[in-house]
Amino acid sequence: MSIPSSKAKDDPNYDRRFEDLFAELKKAMSNLIIETPIIVKKTILASRHMKHRLKPEDLKQNYTWKGFKTNPKGLFIFDDTIISGSHFRAVSEFLKDNGYKGKILGVFWAKAKEDYEELYNY
Repeated sequence: MSIPSSKAKDDPNYDRRFEDLFAELKKAMSNLIIETPIIVKKTILASRHMKHRLKPEDLKQNYTWKGFKTNPKGLFIFDDTIISGSHFRAVSEFLKDNGYKGKILGVFWAKAKEDYEELYNY
């Protein structure tokens, strides 16, 4: 699964790159299970554009639980960038809040280069 986008699926600027990537992976590995148990309720400003980043508790308020079709024992959660880890923490906590008990591992394409002193002062 991927970290939910900052844009809702009905937003004209919604980015399908993870969906497209997962579709290609599924072609290569037919036994791969890909699910989207969490969706966003409404579009929010992307974290990289915010002066003050949202806390995990705030991000979770914008999530809707769809649930799993399977009972995964472990998850890889993909995201394009890790800045402060708030989105990863929010998704991990939200999964657990909704009964998920398995292992959670994050996979990130890049790390944002930022002033980390300011970043961790919510």
